Amino acid sequence: GFVGTSLVVSPANSLVSRAPPSTRRIVINNEPVGTELGLEYGAAGRDSFIGGACEESFLELTARLGWLEGLVTQRDALPAAS
Repeated sequence: GFVGTSLVVSPANSLVSRAPPSTRRIVINNEPVGTELGLEYGAAGRDSFIGGACEESFLELTARLGWLEGLVTQRDALPAAS
């Protein structure tokens, strides 16, 4: 996945092409980026976009994947802002 990046600057933008064709790619950012690098968002493609603040988006994704309980057990190891 690509998190909080415009995918304009190297080396972050080179990661798009390094993922094997069978790999799902997720961009978590304030707005969709990377279409000029070949990212194609939508149900038919392998690329997904989650919009919004990274921390909030990851928390929602963690909950949807059923991993929230495991995250709670790591609470003391997380930075204070988390």
